[in-house]
Amino acid sequence: MADPSADVIFALMAKLRMTAAVTDLVGTSIYDPPPQDDPSVKSPYISLGPTDIRRDDVTCEGGQSVFIQFDVWAWGAGIAKSSVLVRRISDAVAEALHDQVLTLPANRLSNIEHRSTEIMRDPGGIINHGVVQFWASVQRA
Repeated sequence: MADPSADVIFALMAKLRMTAAVTDLVGTSIYDPPPQDDPSVKSPYISLGPTDIRRDDVTCEGGQSVFIQFDVWAWGAGIAKSSVLVRRISDAVAEALHDQVLTLPANRLSNIEHRSTEIMRDPGGIINHGVVQFWASVQRA
């Protein structure tokens, strides 16, 4: 039996990679795991962040509440130096995934909701960081 949280994460990553509003801004730079200390990684990009999984059974049916975070990163010149690019990408991620009807390979997605977006500048003042959080309700097939 497939893990419901993995099912929903793979579906969300695939949706982001197929959404023109997202890929127009980051191209194919959507990662899990996020790149670390790789000089070939260019700005901007999206990475899968922390995931919190909670059991959420209903009568006769196993389920999970899955809290999923996507991180948006940008640095450089022009709008990437300000928070404008991170804001645009974060909004595109939220719009691409909020309230979508997605088919999962082995489970059933009941609902996906955008819960919050936080924009910040990381220590050092060079890298802009967006945190886009979602809640999904998934039932085991």
